[in-house]
Amino acid sequence: MIERFTFFLISVFHLFYVNSQTISHGPVIGGMTDTEFKIYVRSVDAVNVKIDLSESILFLNPISASSNIDYQKDSSIIITVSGLQPNTEYYYKVFLDNVHVFNDQISTFPSEGQIGNYVFGVGSCVSHNHPQQIVDVIRMNYPSLFIYTGDWGYPDQLYGNSNNYFPSITGAIENSYHDRYSDIYAKSMLANIPVDYVYDDHDFVKDNCSGQSASSVYFNPNTQQTSLSENTYSPLLKRNSVIGYDNYFPHYDLPDTSNGIYHSYKMGNAEFFVLDLRFSRTANTACFVQDSLGSWTFSPDSSHTILGNAQKLWLENALLNSNADWKFIISSVTYNKSFSQLMNLMIALQDFNFNYNGNTIDGMFLAGILCDGWAGFPNDREWLFNVCNDNNVDNVIIISGDTHSSAIDDGSNSGFPELMAANLAQENSKIAYYIDSIYVNSLFNIGGQGINNYNFNYAFGKVEIFGSDSCKLSLIDNYNNIISSHTVLSNSILGNKLQSNYLDVDIYPNPSSNNITIMTSRKFNGLIQVYSSDGKIQLESEIMFDGKINFDVSDLKNGIYILSLKGFGMKSFVTRYFIVAK
Repeated sequence: MIERFTFFLISVFHLFYVNSQTISHGPVIGGMTDTEFKIYVRSVDAVNVKIDLSESILFLNPISASSNIDYQKDSSIIITVSGLQPNTEYYYKVFLDNVHVFNDQISTFPSEGQIGNYVFGVGSCVSHNHPQQIVDVIRMNYPSLFIYTGDWGYPDQLYGNSNNYFPSITGAIENSYHDRYSDIYAKSMLANIPVDYVYDDHDFVKDNCSGQSASSVYFNPNTQQTSLSENTYSPLLKRNSVIGYDNYFPHYDLPDTSNGIYHSYKMGNAEFFVLDLRFSRTANTACFVQDSLGSWTFSPDSSHTILGNAQKLWLENALLNSNADWKFIISSVTYNKSFSQLMNLMIALQDFNFNYNGNTIDGMFLAGILCDGWAGFPNDREWLFNVCNDNNVDNVIIISGDTHSSAIDDGSNSGFPELMAANLAQENSKIAYYIDSIYVNSLFNIGGQGINNYNFNYAFGKVEIFGSDSCKLSLIDNYNNIISSHTVLSNSILGNKLQSNYLDVDIYPNPSSNNITIMTSRKFNGLIQVYSSDGKIQLESEIMFDGKINFDVSDLKNGIYILSLKGFGMKSFVTRYFIVAK
């Protein structure tokens, strides 16, 4: 404690006595391992940057690394500092042209495979209009790592427009990194807590973008219909975003920058698989087909992908060869398998109008928004699930973002346990609340913002690893209140499929006039109930499900109904919506 206080006094002293050389952006710590890390520094009035590290405040025999500022890269430099000891706290100094200008502390990761108790934080969606005050609370929880899971700023809105996307505008990518690193609250965390980062749509090219176009979903108030379109952009734009990431973020090694920025790394007995879900994805709305009468159906072909072939090959090999006790898949968009059922409901309601946040929209508008997540790419989603399920890759947890809200599912709906943390500094979309309001059981069964509470504050995700035994997922708001939490027990899932809980259910045709076919992912004995939209039970029957049954709904009047299935011995029930139209 005395050493830290002395180091603080030295830092204050240097604030008053440094000369004209100054750090304009940074330091930012990233690429942390058990023996090295990377540090980003930008200075417009210096030539050389040197980093000294020592376990002692006296800096006896320090470890040093230095490099000259690269004026071709926005007057910045990323320096790799290596030769460090695992799980060790270091003091470090930054020198500009041999003038000491900055002090802080940093800790290396534990050795790969070392079993211990570790904490890391996650979150996404940081609006330029909302300072990251929550960073103070994040630091209070002492994470060894913080992962920004996309939309770390909205440069597409701040620097781009409908005609010129921001990666095509000179200086926009550089300015987006300036914005991230100059936030008054985030600066302190970036200098002493290692960070990782993957872009999503707003900080890649444009809202709802793929690897070649940006989706437009528009509800016309005059025609009362939704139109879907794709606006193609030059491939140079996504290359610019990858180059910007490579130049200005202190990242981990990237296996193949020709296919994006996906990567992996280890911290103790945990391994992180960070996905790039924008670079190689096909156009979002290609999953929909419109007939001659204007009706839409969901019909993605086999080429419709969110990952791309190169990333799929890398991810499969990485998962199958991982010996980590805990495997975290970092996804910039929501994975939750049951979102497909919500999207299918919206397609069935494509001619029905709704009031959402004061705006009139129809079901197809919402389907066009939902297809930006894994729900729009069922082939890749099921591929990932089956890779883990079929090969007994256990203890896989999804970390996701994008939705401007936060919630947790234990895998009953998601397929994997999923921590969705997506409103670090952004107005809450309340999507978890709205889904919970219209479904009999929430698609996030553990809880979240607006699920049995009215907490719509800024929030982040906290993950606590307790050796090889368990892992705790929590959502914490900007007042350090726990919104929801769930403990995942090691090997409580067999190949990640919750045998007592998880159940895939599909209904077709939907809408229907007389009979519906119910497809289930496995055989079981259970209870089927049908409720009208006002909550009154209409049909009830005990049925033996053999994977596919026909169910008579001819006695039901036209309307929207809720089908509830519960297998005897299951912990929760599954709901699906269907429409009767005669």
